[in-house]
Amino acid sequence: MNATLCVHIHTYFCGCRAQQEIAAIIVQDFTDVSPNCIKFEQSSDFKTRKLGANFNFIDREASFILGEEYCEPFRIFLYKRPADAIDRFFLYDAPTARFQDSIWLAAAKPIGPKPLSKAVGNEISSMISEGIVADGIYTNTSLRKGLSDRLGIAHVPPVLIDLAIGHFNSKSDQSSSAFTSTPNLPTYLSIWKQSLTRKKIALLLFDPYLTWNDIENEDHFHQAYRNF
Repeated sequence: MNATLCVHIHTYFCGCRAQQEIAAIIVQDFTDVSPNCIKFEQSSDFKTRKLGANFNFIDREASFILGEEYCEPFRIFLYKRPADAIDRFFLYDAPTARFQDSIWLAAAKPIGPKPLSKAVGNEISSMISEGIVADGIYTNTSLRKGLSDRLGIAHVPPVLIDLAIGHFNSKSDQSSSAFTSTPNLPTYLSIWKQSLTRKKIALLLFDPYLTWNDIENEDHFHQAYRNF
């Protein structure tokens, strides 16, 4: 259940694109910044990861998960693990674990791609039966669609939305050839490299009542960030 919750939250805030991306996440990919903020920087392969001209991998910029209620499920996998556990983030619980124990997870039993890929579909059926969401087929990709829809409604510039869901963002300013004709693309790539921009995106995902216009100004962002 905790793994399912983390997949839901992580896919929404961080925009990972494929089954294997989620399963390959390791514990070192996360930095616990504060009670209300966890930084995620993926080290494993992902769908848009490519070799650059210098034969180095083109990596994604870090993303952020905001809100203590969203961060706490991740801390189970960060801290309730044995000291000799493998690096894989998603581990099955230890059969003998109890809530009062300091260790809840098995040392070497990673959760595979298929169970993680079904996280949304398995949980959504009860919501459909209760009429909370419309009938249909839902997958982890649905959450990425929710991410882009939310940012679009918040009037985030379209290029930044594409960067947020990992279409062509990179640390080396390289981008997909499909976007080379995008006006002011170098400027947007430069903006995206600033961690403040990516924190703004996370804050918009956390607070559905904020818009890009509310926090585009740095002072206004810091005020909203303090309030949340």
